[in-house]
Amino acid sequence: MTDTPGATSREARTGRRTRTRRQADETSEEILEEAKRLFSVKGYRRTTIAEVARQVGITDAGVLHHFPTKRELLTAVLTKSTEHQAEMFEGLLDKEGLEALRSFGDWGQVMEHEPYHMGLEVALSAEALDSPSPLRDFFVRLYKVLNRWLITTFEQGIEAGEIRPDIDVPHEVSTLVAYLDGMRMQWFFEVNRNLGTSVRIYVDDMVERVRVKP
Repeated sequence: MTDTPGATSREARTGRRTRTRRQADETSEEILEEAKRLFSVKGYRRTTIAEVARQVGITDAGVLHHFPTKRELLTAVLTKSTEHQAEMFEGLLDKEGLEALRSFGDWGQVMEHEPYHMGLEVALSAEALDSPSPLRDFFVRLYKVLNRWLITTFEQGIEAGEIRPDIDVPHEVSTLVAYLDGMRMQWFFEVNRNLGTSVRIYVDDMVERVRVKP
């Protein structure tokens, strides 16, 4: 049985639409990758839509077709970055208590392989210090989520009898987060390029200090 002209025409239109959607998705991904790279190197304010477009090889209008404003582009970049980091640490989130804290020592090694993610947070966090910045709310939420997860992890360890009940949990969490921030800055500015080893040593020492001794 041969295809009718109408059926063939419909299949051709469906095929074109599928190719168009695929090409649009690929272009959108290219825009996000270039925007992430530029934001991580130059920051949000100094990066322009024209520069993103030039790196991707399309017009300004082409970028704005996918992301109507620069702020929407920033939001998409941050959302994708957050989702990617969640995927990288997915195994960690399945653990609790002392085991989760030990695994958290892998943070430095993982982040060493994600230089643009690291650069993105370092570059943009400085701009987030300005109250009107669209980045401020993002970093406030980021720190709240991280602090809440770490506090819960310590509390799980205490309940399980693995972590000493007399430790100051908020202090331990704040100190750990401050250390990670400082090491990230030193790595970014090439003062200390052994991020994985440094974080592992710090976390192992912390675990040894807070764990219940037999």
